[in-house]
Amino acid sequence: MTNQFALIHSPLVGPSTWAPVAEELRRRGRRVEVPELRDDDDSDLPYWRQEVESVSAMLNQMTDRTPLVLVGHSGAGTLLPLIAQSTRRPIAGLLYVDAGLPLAGASRLSEIAISSPEIARQIGEQLALGNRAPSWSDDDLRPAIPNDALRHQVLHELQPRPLAFYEEPIPSPVDWEQMPSGYVLLTRFYRPASERAQELGWSCLELPGSHFQMLNDPSAVAAALISLSDSW
Repeated sequence: MTNQFALIHSPLVGPSTWAPVAEELRRRGRRVEVPELRDDDDSDLPYWRQEVESVSAMLNQMTDRTPLVLVGHSGAGTLLPLIAQSTRRPIAGLLYVDAGLPLAGASRLSEIAISSPEIARQIGEQLALGNRAPSWSDDDLRPAIPNDALRHQVLHELQPRPLAFYEEPIPSPVDWEQMPSGYVLLTRFYRPASERAQELGWSCLELPGSHFQMLNDPSAVAAALISLSDSW
């Protein structure tokens, strides 16, 4: 039985970041879902819980019981074990794509500081002034996403977040590291996470490019996801 993929986008952007890879996986005969991660500033629930429940609700609506490979990009990485725990769908394993790994009880800002203390400091200063982050412009993203249409769609879905989003602690299920897992490294920023994945004994692949390489080379990213998950 061939696993299905659920491609989960970062809370800072939208599902369009996975659209080209989803299309490529379908072209290769794989079933794919791209759930939209949702939350609301006015909710009494933590952001992370809203996000996990929004994805799980969509996955639970499906009657197909084929095992799912949960794939998380960037800030979605810390949510993968929580989604696996909350969904009723059978989970084949987890794949992290240029993503942070769970740090039990740590905040998103703490996770960023592991890879780049300087970037964490800059974001913290911006948030302390009452601003939201990220505040990417078209010029900021052009080197990472050269295609105008794709870049504009990412900017259209961009979700700058307040201080509370970055400072809330995010729990991790016990023994989440023991689930079948793999890591795809795209940029040097996430090399500490990739090295941690290797220390955990996971299969890891490196596809040097931009943080949004899923948009620039969906064929290579799709092949990496298939290669890692099929090895389980």
